[in-house]
Amino acid sequence: QKYYNKYIGYNSRLDEIQAALLNHKLKKLDNLNSHKRKLASLYLKNLNKDLFKLPDVNEKFEDVFHIFAVRLERRDDFQKYLAENGIGTIIHYPVPPHKQEAMKGLFKGNFPLTDKIHDQIISLPCSLMHTEENILHVCEVANNFG
Repeated sequence: QKYYNKYIGYNSRLDEIQAALLNHKLKKLDNLNSHKRKLASLYLKNLNKDLFKLPDVNEKFEDVFHIFAVRLERRDDFQKYLAENGIGTIIHYPVPPHKQEAMKGLFKGNFPLTDKIHDQIISLPCSLMHTEENILHVCEVANNFG
């Protein structure tokens, strides 16, 4: 089951065909990263900061926004609301590391902030397939969540 780890493992499946495809895709990486940064900047500028905990951005670093994750109370209600409005979301990494079966015994104590983050985090649309207009629409709908 995705995101639920019974065992510590590795993901290293790269054969020659995949390497050739990756080599081709790497030529487009700068454009992809630039596009995702632009989409993220729209989210950062337009999402209601009183409703959403937005990603921290440090001007010294260049984030590529692999995902655009925000935090909010009532995350599950928000996800349902967006789905009802035709907007797909994903809850990446729903299980915190200290609760993964594969990590049993590696962590001692309670981690309330980690638990809170994992209960509140949701990834908004942010891919090469999304346009600036798409993201502005997501912001408008998201900001109307009551």
